[in-house]
Amino acid sequence: MRAFQVFYKHKLNISTYQMCILMLFDSADGLTYREIEQATQIPASDLKHCLQSLACVKGENVLSIV
Repeated sequence: MRAFQVFYKHKLNISTYQMCILMLFDSADGLTYREIEQATQIPASDLKHCLQSLACVKGENVLSIV
């Protein structure tokens, strides 16, 4: 998956589940756990793991907890 900002290209090495989660943010600024769970239908244990790995990346976080 490639993520684009205004002037920068980034290559991300992520799982299919993580890609599905990140793609939800193309059409929303923020989502609740329940909204992500309902939209993706990812099993709860896998979803928690994916969200944690996206929010707790060493050095830079992709998602933030609000």
